[in-house]
This record gives sequence, C-alpha cells and structure tokens, in this order.
Amino acid sequence: MSKVSIKAVIIGGITDIASTNILQIPLVVYIAFDLIKSDVADDQLSTALLAAMKDNPLYFTLGLAVGSFCSFLGGYVSAKIAKHNEMLNGTLASFLCVGIGLYSMFSGASHLPWWQHLFYLSLSPALACFGGYLRYAQVNKLKKATQ
Repeated sequence: MSKVSIKAVIIGGITDIASTNILQIPLVVYIAFDLIKSDVADDQLSTALLAAMKDNPLYFTLGLAVGSFCSFLGGYVSAKIAKHNEMLNGTLASFLCVGIGLYSMFSGASHLPWWQHLFYLSLSPALACFGGYLRYAQVNKLKKATQ
C-alpha cells in the first residue's frame, strides 16, 4: 500500500481552498459594505477592499484565522479519507495553498515581504499536519477503546 493517497490529498487541498473562499465571503461582504458607506468610488472598490483586509488589524486577523482553520480542516479531511499515514496525507493536502503562495511570491502578485511569505508557506503545511494528527489521535483512541 502506498503511503500517499492522491485522492485524499486532492480532496483535502480542494477542501482547504474552497472552504477558505466560502468562509471569507461574509468578511469580504462586510468590508465592501463598509467601504461603500464611506463613499469609496466603484472603480476603486477592489483596491480599497484588498488594502482594508491587509491594513486593518481586525480584518487581517479574522482572515488569517479563517484561512488557518481551513488549512487545518483540509488536513483533517485528507487524513480521514486516506485512513493511513494521517499526518503525511494531511500535510500534503496543503499543496494548493503552498502552490498559490509560491506563485504569488514569485509573480509579484502580492506585496508582502519575503519573510511573511515564508511564514505563511510554512504555516499552511503545519496546520494541515495538525489536522492530520488530530485524525490520527482519534483513530488511535478508538482502537484502544475497542481493545
């Protein structure tokens, strides 16, 4: 049996990205309405929205918390589907986040400093691994309880 479940890793990665985008919608809508109320021009709304999410500590922290939870969730889902090598499969589920982060870093699409990119690039696999570890711990606890 292979240590890596490609199916589990792909589904876990998609879970991470999709859940992040879905759970960010209320925050983005709230910020957009807040900006519209403050008379930001329609043609500058997307620029102002990105700036608000980056510069406002509350919005930034909420966005980071949502993204972190979703990386954890993607790792957990990957580990649950794989049913073996939970931490490895969980960690590998962060491949989409890491790929998007690397693209953003090297294409210049993001204006974050390099050290912040490195932090985020390591945070996603660490959280996904933790999701895999939680699943591993659950499985072992169930095995001990049934013995």
